[in-house]
Amino acid sequence: MSDLELAKAYLLENDLSIVIAKEGDIIAKEKGKGINPLLIIIEKLGYKLKGASIADKILGKAAAALSLNAGIKYFYGSVVSEKAIEYLIHKKINAENIEAKTIVPYILNHEQTDMCPLEKLTMGIENVSDMKIVLKDFLSDKSKNV
Repeated sequence: MSDLELAKAYLLENDLSIVIAKEGDIIAKEKGKGINPLLIIIEKLGYKLKGASIADKILGKAAAALSLNAGIKYFYGSVVSEKAIEYLIHKKINAENIEAKTIVPYILNHEQTDMCPLEKLTMGIENVSDMKIVLKDFLSDKSKNV
């Protein structure tokens, strides 16, 4: 079983938000909303993610970019946005390394009424450093309103 198959099976069997596998082991798993579970894993594991496989419930462009920047090479999403796929392919990830149960034009917000704010924020940004700045500002502003 490949790492991607392992991560995907574990994600689906355990009702998690995100699972990361590497070298035949689950190295990270989280449950939560939005991009926070991914940010927690990147903060915890950093360079250990290089070459890993990610299975995510919802994989939008921001999550794809941050995952790729962390060194992840194989991607599965239960729901994946077209922008995420385009971004990964543009960044030289082979289409065979990207798997999706459902592909959507864009990720919806939690209320399902509009485009996810992170999809909107990252729409015209290709540079991951610029994306990180925009995401950090957005998440910082959001936490002040909680």
